[in-house]
Amino acid sequence: MQTIDTMLSPALDPVKDDWNFLEVWIDPMQSPPYLLMLISDCTGAEHVLLADAGCRNTVFNGTAQTGTEFVQRFLEIGVRHFRLEFVNESPAQVLETISRYQQLLAGKISGSKLWKKLKLQNQLGVTRGSLE
Repeated sequence: MQTIDTMLSPALDPVKDDWNFLEVWIDPMQSPPYLLMLISDCTGAEHVLLADAGCRNTVFNGTAQTGTEFVQRFLEIGVRHFRLEFVNESPAQVLETISRYQQLLAGKISGSKLWKKLKLQNQLGVTRGSLE
């Protein structure tokens, strides 16, 4: 069986040119230095690429995603711990988001109302991302 390394052959790598480097920010005062890179995909949507302390790179979707429509079911089966991740939101956005999630967990608003209010993407799992 023959294998081909498509990373060395641009003609065989259809996604190689789908990403554009836009900006990079480095905070050298932190140890290790904090690095944030802004990239865009073939549709022009901007995404954040972060490297963590373990040298893992994570691309965060340009539109925040949520699974709020599943929270009620999670509560019914006993899940009590949830995590919110923030990448480059302002303090005001963080406070508003936490407040909305507290309302959701208290049963004061629905999951669909929360993601519509905060303008979040409600698709989870493997999606076509900004191509949908």
